[in-house]
Amino acid sequence: MRKLRQFEGSDGCISSVPRFSQSLSSLPISPLSPRNASFFVSISLYLILGSLWNAFGPPKKSGMEVIPNYKFWSGLPVLVRDGALFLCRPCGVRAAGSYEMLPA
Repeated sequence: MRKLRQFEGSDGCISSVPRFSQSLSSLPISPLSPRNASFFVSISLYLILGSLWNAFGPPKKSGMEVIPNYKFWSGLPVLVRDGALFLCRPCGVRAAGSYEMLPA
């Protein structure tokens, strides 16, 4: 059972807040935590098995095309840039000369 700690706010109200034995900010973040380890193992397996399949599978590939989903990964930086520009650019602001005026 959790112990409750009572606080008096600036408005004079008393509120009860659950007291934890250890605050979340003091928990260590380990680079080898199970979540991080499973992520890196999954990425490694994806790259290794996908590369082997592309190199020795039925449609043999060579060079950079051995990387699994090469077209997607090579186009990802452009997609990230486009998304960032879409989010950061104010609404209604267009590059000069992006549209032609219609004749009156």
